[in-house]
Amino acid sequence: MSSARLVTLSACETGITDIVKGSADEFVGLPASFMLTGVPCVVSSLWLIPDIPTSLLMERFYFNHVAEEWIFL
Repeated sequence: MSSARLVTLSACETGITDIVKGSADEFVGLPASFMLTGVPCVVSSLWLIPDIPTSLLMERFYFNHVAEEWIFL
């Protein structure tokens, strides 16, 4: 996993870790787990996200991300 430079977690509330109500297994959380494996950048959500706007957001995000990388090559 350390070769990945970016991980996006577009599901609802993937950035939230609730150690009070949740289980002890969720102490670190999903985003931190990726960062502990060596991924330098993790994008995750802290709120409920409807499916269609999420897909549009992710499409635009990756379009801009790839376009920016082509500029620097």
